[in-house]
Amino acid sequence: MYIRYTRFCVSLVLLTAVLGGASLPAVGQPAPVGPRAAFLYSEKATHYIGEWDKALERSGFTRERCPTPQFEQKLLPALDEYDLVITSTVWNLYDKVVFTQTGPRIADWVRAGGVLILSDQNYGPQLDFLKSFPEGFYHSVRPGFYWENGKRPDNMELPPPSWVADIGLMRAPCDLRAYLPEVAKPCWQSLGEMAPEWQPLVRYENGHTLMAMRPLGDGLVISMSYYMTERFVDFQEALLRNLWCHMELARAGLELRQVTIGRDAIACSVADTAQRAREVILSAGIARDGGAEVVGRADIGLQAGGAAEGAIAAELSQPGVYELRLSLSEGDTTLWTTEKLRHEVFPPVRITVNKSYFYTGPVITTIRFRTPTGLLPADAPASATLTGPDGLAVPCTLEPSPRDGCRVLKAGALPPGVYALKLTAHPAGGEEGSAEAVLTVLGERRVMFNENNICLVDGEQFFPLGIYFPPPSKFQTMREHGFNFMYWLLPRGWGATEEALGNDPAEEMPLCIERAEQAQIMNLPHVSPARFDEWIPLLKESPSTLAYYIYDEPDESKPGAAAMAEWYQAMRALDPEHPVFLLQNRPDVFDIYAPYCDIHASDPYPLGRRPLRMVADYTDLTIAAVHGEKPVWMTMWAYGGYQGGPRLPTPAELNRCAWLTIAHGARGIFWYCYYTGKIGHDQTLEDFPEVWAAFKPLLSDLKKGEPLVLAPDTEPTLTCRVADPARAAALHTLERQVGEKRWLLLVNDEETEMAVSIDLAGDAGARDVLRGEALQAQDGMLKLTLDGYGAMVVEVG
Repeated sequence: MYIRYTRFCVSLVLLTAVLGGASLPAVGQPAPVGPRAAFLYSEKATHYIGEWDKALERSGFTRERCPTPQFEQKLLPALDEYDLVITSTVWNLYDKVVFTQTGPRIADWVRAGGVLILSDQNYGPQLDFLKSFPEGFYHSVRPGFYWENGKRPDNMELPPPSWVADIGLMRAPCDLRAYLPEVAKPCWQSLGEMAPEWQPLVRYENGHTLMAMRPLGDGLVISMSYYMTERFVDFQEALLRNLWCHMELARAGLELRQVTIGRDAIACSVADTAQRAREVILSAGIARDGGAEVVGRADIGLQAGGAAEGAIAAELSQPGVYELRLSLSEGDTTLWTTEKLRHEVFPPVRITVNKSYFYTGPVITTIRFRTPTGLLPADAPASATLTGPDGLAVPCTLEPSPRDGCRVLKAGALPPGVYALKLTAHPAGGEEGSAEAVLTVLGERRVMFNENNICLVDGEQFFPLGIYFPPPSKFQTMREHGFNFMYWLLPRGWGATEEALGNDPAEEMPLCIERAEQAQIMNLPHVSPARFDEWIPLLKESPSTLAYYIYDEPDESKPGAAAMAEWYQAMRALDPEHPVFLLQNRPDVFDIYAPYCDIHASDPYPLGRRPLRMVADYTDLTIAAVHGEKPVWMTMWAYGGYQGGPRLPTPAELNRCAWLTIAHGARGIFWYCYYTGKIGHDQTLEDFPEVWAAFKPLLSDLKKGEPLVLAPDTEPTLTCRVADPARAAALHTLERQVGEKRWLLLVNDEETEMAVSIDLAGDAGARDVLRGEALQAQDGMLKLTLDGYGAMVVEVG
């Protein structure tokens, strides 16, 4: 084994800068052939396979994938041939093998010098095999901050948006922020209770551990929480490359002890632990943003058996991520390593505009201010000027916002045109600065939204009830069942369908558009940025086009805020007639991308994972991310099968989730049912008879409740009580004025029935809207019983 020569008994040295760098060696120098790695992954959860595979390749590791069913037959017998084993999101591993038998074998391999990386720890069974390691190796996984012991915490605020690297056990400090995007918040899971022998490497500010290591014999076990590998830019490559590099440095008797960054130089300290008889020269260079540009270079001379520190002078005035590159040549061997450090240079004021496109009605948008020291304090002076297309000033105000660092810009109804916005702020103790933005008033459009975030199509109000991925042959069927819009995945193609569609989207598109128009279904096409200019003009002319699906489930680095902003502006420029739709699944990054859409959505999938009340929480967070200034449509779960869903939703669960998101302010719903003939998984919603049958009455009821969904928000006037006060949190309500009547939605989010009373404030009559029946009150009090997971719409007046 390669590691036999590196001796992981010096594991603390080897992890000196495990989080410290991620780049190739000097430009033109290929990575040498390195240790052999096995990558163990779950067939049910293929997260991060591509990222790990790319990182292994770029880092020079020889690698082999191993799906979990092959673990016992393929990997375990040949374990001694590998230096490194990585597990990635192996959700189904524990039911494939008997860990009480394999655990001791893996432990022996680690003792002999193996490195075991346990990535993406999400829940306890993933780590069951550690129970058969020596005592104290097993540790738990702490649940995410959204749910503690299956219950929603009272405080739904995110933890502090900063990370702390506990480097007390590491010889070289590192700046963990070098791996974070500009806006980042902590991930949900963290490692749980651990024995003292585990050495934390990365922690939250609240002390929860994200990453830890523990030596065992000559080897090492590294454990990290779920999302750790995607939370940091190039994290996998950083981990692998520096593991190997510091293995090499340790073998050569070198130790990187200290790296610091200054205003105009980066300094490092290196020690010769091998007691050489001659001086060693290390070449050091600094490169910016991972490129070939070297902005500083110096040589560091090491006396025999000593230590040396060298400062590499460099021009560090430009913002970016700088890398310290060290290389040592001894005979035919070239060693190298990197240390990655973030050095940021910010303008005095930066802004993010939540809403930049308007139709009719007043202009209202929330603006977030950032300064070099953080968000703009609430008491810091700030002002705005708005200039119209004619160059004249437009009256506007900049008012306080309940959100940190934010102000609300307000102006009256404006004629169509492009308006220039200039914002100025002066933080206490800081430099006054200004930033500019553009606001566009579109006026009346074919698809638009009013000031209540209600969709209008050709001037008529529209309550979206959609479905994912029906093939063209099913468009008419979906319409007849009650769906009124759909999402079809334009750039990937449909593969083999009964119409023998080819895989060229340019050939498929005309037929898809034609079928959609014939079925009178609104489309939500996903358009590839590479072909905006080709496809959007065609889709723009189709009466079936509803909106453009800009991206699905972004994270911090994919695609990135800059790319999303560019795509959004390009879509809007090519087609001002149709809005842009964005779906997210990570509340911790909602704020990053929410400004770059006209319709904001998220997809809570709680079935088998979280309490169904998660739908309510996600709806609240999705609305909060756009400050209530944009429409929110929510995606619900309507599938099971190969993607890893534990089972199909029951009719009661479908009903409850739909009404629950409406009760929390969603203005549209659609349901995810995976389909793509291209890769052989060609199930549609019709292939699940129980679910398909359940949608008919559900969609019918939702259409009956449409007046409530399309009504403006109003202050509630009705008093509603739960008979059992201990269950009050399980009742969700929404009250709006519909014509001359008050409509009240009641949703029970528990499985058992619930007794509820409504004070009608007099002799007002009441009606069950969904059943079309009159409701009888006594002495002005209406008493109702909600079924478990039940919903009721009551009309009062």
